[in-house]
Amino acid sequence: MTRRISRPLWAAMRLHEHNQKRRAELLGGVSPLPFMGPVALSKAAAGAADAWCWFHEPRALSVNGKTFFGTNGSDDNSVLTGRTTLYEVDEASGSVISKVMQTSTIAAWWADDHDYPTIVVRPDGRLIVFYVPHRVAAPIYFRISVGVGTMAQGWSQEYNLGNTSAQATYPSPVILSGESNKLYLFYRNGASSGPLSLVTSSDIATVAPPTVDGGPIGAAPTWAAERRLAQSTGTQGIYHKVTSNNVDRIDLLMTDAVGPQAGTKTDVRHAYYQGGQWRSSSGTALGDGSTMIGFTNFTPVATSGAPDNLGDMWCSHIQRRQNGIIEAVFWRFVSTSDHRCYYARWNGTAWSKVEVDAGQGMGVPDSRGGQITDGQGLTEGYYSPGSFFDTVEEGVLYISVGNSANSQLFRYRTINGGASWTRQRVSDLTQENVRPVVPVGRGSKYSVLWLKGDYHMYDFNTNPATTNIGYTTRVNAASRAYSVASVKPSNISVPTISGSTGTVGNTLQVALGSWVGDLPMKYPVQWVRGGVDIPGANSVGYTIQAADVGRTDIVCRVTATNAQGSTPVLSTPASVLPTNLVSKSDALGSWTLNATTQSPNVTLDPVNNTMTADRIVEQASTNIHSVASANISFVSGTTYTFSVYGKYETAQFVQLLFGSTAFGSTAYANFDLQNGTVQTVGAGVTARAVPAGNGWYRLIITAPATATAAAAVGIYGCTAGNSARAQSYLGAVANTRLLTDIQVETGVNANAYVPTL
Repeated sequence: MTRRISRPLWAAMRLHEHNQKRRAELLGGVSPLPFMGPVALSKAAAGAADAWCWFHEPRALSVNGKTFFGTNGSDDNSVLTGRTTLYEVDEASGSVISKVMQTSTIAAWWADDHDYPTIVVRPDGRLIVFYVPHRVAAPIYFRISVGVGTMAQGWSQEYNLGNTSAQATYPSPVILSGESNKLYLFYRNGASSGPLSLVTSSDIATVAPPTVDGGPIGAAPTWAAERRLAQSTGTQGIYHKVTSNNVDRIDLLMTDAVGPQAGTKTDVRHAYYQGGQWRSSSGTALGDGSTMIGFTNFTPVATSGAPDNLGDMWCSHIQRRQNGIIEAVFWRFVSTSDHRCYYARWNGTAWSKVEVDAGQGMGVPDSRGGQITDGQGLTEGYYSPGSFFDTVEEGVLYISVGNSANSQLFRYRTINGGASWTRQRVSDLTQENVRPVVPVGRGSKYSVLWLKGDYHMYDFNTNPATTNIGYTTRVNAASRAYSVASVKPSNISVPTISGSTGTVGNTLQVALGSWVGDLPMKYPVQWVRGGVDIPGANSVGYTIQAADVGRTDIVCRVTATNAQGSTPVLSTPASVLPTNLVSKSDALGSWTLNATTQSPNVTLDPVNNTMTADRIVEQASTNIHSVASANISFVSGTTYTFSVYGKYETAQFVQLLFGSTAFGSTAYANFDLQNGTVQTVGAGVTARAVPAGNGWYRLIITAPATATAAAAVGIYGCTAGNSARAQSYLGAVANTRLLTDIQVETGVNANAYVPTL
């Protein structure tokens, strides 16, 4: 008698066989692992870029000798060619093909790295791909491949779920063979509370496939009504990661993102689905999902408040192993410049967690501060470089280490549940190497994928200029066996000093220079006078003492240190003259003029007695009347002095201010040009007006930077000594002021003027 094997049992057996084969390969029992260094897989055309965010899965999978991965990108770094793209790589030949999935002609919808497609394999071996633009009025789209295990023969026509009102993001599909191949599709609903939602289809995995590229499928799949498992207590939603055994169980890792950007991100929690019920980590039934379960009813992996008190966190990846162990990774944000990577582990009864590589300093935000924002003037201070588990091998975790200028990808490994770690570098030393991804069922050749290039922000700006784009990254790949030798720090540009030794109280500031080597690096400093270390002078800033005045032999020794060793380098010497940080210091016509005009070189300046002083004339409009410099890079905690020579002509009052991005909203002072006096002074600011002869005064404000950021300084018209910051008023062409010899420098003094071009 022939025994018939049920489809669910057959699928489970095939999955088990596949996993056993992978384990045998890792143990050397079947075939050697290919040794393959980093190779770029995505589009190589000039201007082409591909990226992904770090949430919905599976974005990459390997099956039958092919690796598939989804990206979002552009062909010319602009929203004009935004595309959601699926790639197929033949592991034997290395050949790559790709397909732009969306048919929508609204290209700007598809220039956001949240829009990449996810892939799942049907029981017949065909692929289903899902994609949706980020939080816009569009449904979730999908296609089914014509061929088995390949996209080379094309795809069905584009279908959608009809759920436009959901404004969904992060579609994550799972097929459970033990439930007659029912497909579960998880996503974040775009409602204000961002509910973690799901829909199911009992027939999409078995509907008749397309027979030609662009053709129809047998019938439109049916979809059950949306269910919501949890919703945010704030505005950003429940962020989730999904993994499954593809037979009868789905595991979720979640974070409640209460606030945007560097706003509150509470708790990391876990739940799983099995046997028709959502369950806590220990298996307690929480409900079937027909009514909302609620985020706080899921099992805490790590808590923002008691008992863990870890503050803001964001989930990164989850993987359940065959032995029942669950591994989770998340990032903890001590601050926007201090991100810590944590490894968590469920042993069957409890969650444990530990900081990976504790004490090393894992990285800083993967964002660009003042260079690129999200289009609303806000930066993403909680964008970590990324972390992802090996999908086959327990205890192997890929982590990107570094900052927004330079990051490197490492393979971390633990054999004792996270108590200790070894690591190997996978990427090279240059650029950013971020957001690693390991394909589901990964092969031995393309075992880890990541983004290499410059990553600024998740979206392309509407300006396609090359200096103002979201990302220029390409997808790189390497094998499980590949690693490169560790590198001790090496200096490629020497440290430099700004500021001057001309006056007691001046502040010197050392720029650390450029270095290469394994990350993370630390940079202890030591100030040196005449070849002798100055006791206690171990900060990047140094205040000039009486013994330092006028000296040309004050330097700073920077010692770059990583796990491989230390390399000390001396800076260039400090100058007796100050470093003027503002450009075009005598050319106000090159500054940004708002509701003002400039007449250049109308009279002699008071410093060099040259014809370089400008007349600034208000326009007859109700507006802010100002001139603003190009952005200057300010460092938090450093004190700066901004000075301008001004002379009364017909307008009596003038205001000096530091840009609020780096100094807050009170760093300004008002001056009376006619009488040479200081008027209103903002909190935390000191101001002086120093006579300079012939009716000229040197107007000076000093303030500490409260943030490390690029910001302008400005000279503003005002109508009274107590006028508000950046006053808007009705100007008049009869209102004129003479201005010249502008300087911004570190420290509390206004030193000798140094002109800049």
